[in-house]
Amino acid sequence: MRPIDLSVLQEAAHEICGVLRAMTEMEVGAKIRIMTTPEEKLDPELQGKGHGEYHGFGKYRFDKEFLATIKALNDTDLSKIQAELVIVNRDLSDEIHHHKIADAYVTALGEAEHFQHAHNAEGFCGWDEDASWEPFKTGQALIIPKGMPHGFRVHDGGILYFLSVQSPPISGEGYDDYHHR
Repeated sequence: MRPIDLSVLQEAAHEICGVLRAMTEMEVGAKIRIMTTPEEKLDPELQGKGHGEYHGFGKYRFDKEFLATIKALNDTDLSKIQAELVIVNRDLSDEIHHHKIADAYVTALGEAEHFQHAHNAEGFCGWDEDASWEPFKTGQALIIPKGMPHGFRVHDGGILYFLSVQSPPISGEGYDDYHHR
């Protein structure tokens, strides 16, 4: 198995975006409905699989069977990868956080992938006190090494959808690598 570094996460994210572009609006819409539904209201077969609300974000987690179809992840231990669609539809300024063990590659989605373009969205990413909130637009990407403080928010009717590919997984049964700043 090859080591999982940020370049692998980036390659996988680009390939997953291509898969999203090939999907129908209806297929992507089903994932959006899952992201915006509280877990306890999801169908029982979807509960406990990482979907729904998470620290103010809405999430849809791709399963291992899907990840196995991503060529960039060939020869990769899929138990060490997590890929999620995320929605930010409110001000999450208080959710600046870091991951102690996980690296992530994040890219903002838009109409090409059947999502609304990022609107009134901002991202925060930086090690030092000079880091600040910056506009985060469709197609923009962030490389987030473990330990780096980061966050996302929207203002006044804003919306942000992004794909996050992480290694090792940020959350799962019995663990959560989400630490407030």
